[in-house]
Amino acid sequence: MDSKSRITREQFSEKEEIIELLTAFGLTNNQAKIYEAIIKLGAASVDTISKLSDVRREDVYRNLPRLEEMGLVERLMGTPMTIRVLPIKFALSDVINREQEKAKKRIRKLKNNLQEALTVIKPRSQKQEFDEDAAHFALIPDKAVLYTKISGMLNAAKNEIDMAVSRSKIIEFLSSFHDLLKKAVESGVKVRIITEMTDSHEFIPKFLETAKNVGIEFKTCNPERLLSKYLLIDGKQMILATKPGKGHLGDHPDLWTDNQSLINHLKNDFEEIWKSFKIEPTRIKITSEP
Repeated sequence: MDSKSRITREQFSEKEEIIELLTAFGLTNNQAKIYEAIIKLGAASVDTISKLSDVRREDVYRNLPRLEEMGLVERLMGTPMTIRVLPIKFALSDVINREQEKAKKRIRKLKNNLQEALTVIKPRSQKQEFDEDAAHFALIPDKAVLYTKISGMLNAAKNEIDMAVSRSKIIEFLSSFHDLLKKAVESGVKVRIITEMTDSHEFIPKFLETAKNVGIEFKTCNPERLLSKYLLIDGKQMILATKPGKGHLGDHPDLWTDNQSLINHLKNDFEEIWKSFKIEPTRIKITSEP
């Protein structure tokens, strides 16, 4: 009895897992139950499918058109009517392809809407409400907002981009903002990055050793020297990490500011670290592909 109960619980758990996976393809819970039953049966009547799926007979009939529309099952005429599963691999692959096409169409529409919005919507001048002489601070709450803010700052850079970043986040930063960094370098903006040495004190990690010259200037320093992590743009605005430890960009809220006193303090800190490193900086080539 115990063994039988254990097997039943295992089968139930497996069934629930399959249903959960199927809902990720856009099926409702009932549709996933019905489809899971048809997969097991191969081909069966609505009554048999209803019993195995534990979905009422009328609800099976109600949901079959959706499963047919998605290309998952087909009806075989006869008395009684038989529902047959179509090859799972190809059926679900087609679902993915259709979703990709929908996503592409939506992105194209959003891009068109963006161009139209930029033409029609005229931003109100902020001069009346924005005191340019005062210091401003803004909390960046999450990754999406952080990425948008960094993108805008990199795009606005005219002279220099200086960044002190932890080893765990440097790859993410370089890959996420590859195109903007490439554009900045090509337009003559000086881009410098400082990160920590590894425990083995290797000068540059392997993913940078293979990079050819021309591009971003890069140096390392002892971790205890690089306590603050920040991004400085033209000495006029900056983002300061509130929790500069391990993890990913945007894991914790960050602080944006144009406070000149704080910017100057960290700019001096950056220059001091940069100059204290005696070896010539490595230049990272920003190629057409990240």
